[in-house]
Amino acid sequence: MKKAIFTLAIGDNPMYRAAIASFRYYADKVGADLIISDQLHFPISIEKPKYNASPAWTEKLRIGDLLREYDRVLYVDADVLITPNARNVFELYTDRETTYWFDEGVVQDRDNDIALVCDALGDVCWPKNNERFVYYNAGIILTSKESGLFKKTKLDDLQRICNEIMIKVILIICYIDTQ
Repeated sequence: MKKAIFTLAIGDNPMYRAAIASFRYYADKVGADLIISDQLHFPISIEKPKYNASPAWTEKLRIGDLLREYDRVLYVDADVLITPNARNVFELYTDRETTYWFDEGVVQDRDNDIALVCDALGDVCWPKNNERFVYYNAGIILTSKESGLFKKTKLDDLQRICNEIMIKVILIICYIDTQ
């Protein structure tokens, strides 16, 4: 199985050096290639957004490109440190039809964010976990060719709505729609 760890490190943030060092160690440990994107490949025009928006968010679409070459991709934001004793997520999370995310909705109320999405897109069938809305953090994503998420998410769709809602929320909606 061909595995990759992918991150964005655009600019000269000192945090990136520490994070990338931890990613290199982890990639060697789990037998994955480390891919660092230091420039944008998916340009998007953000004009007067309603919310804090970053053109780097669309760079996560590169995961779909990487899945043409790799069986599994672990995306990790460059402000994350992977501890040297971290377990091998590729072995821990084996269902290749599932995209794995952290559901921050279980620890943080995201009702207002979800209401904004529904105002912009109409009624979205949003799942709940223990009576709280599911809200995946897009800072760490483990996915596989079989999951289908990045076959559904397209740059044109993100561009069309990027000034109305947060781009990372669209990734969440596309994921929910694949379930």
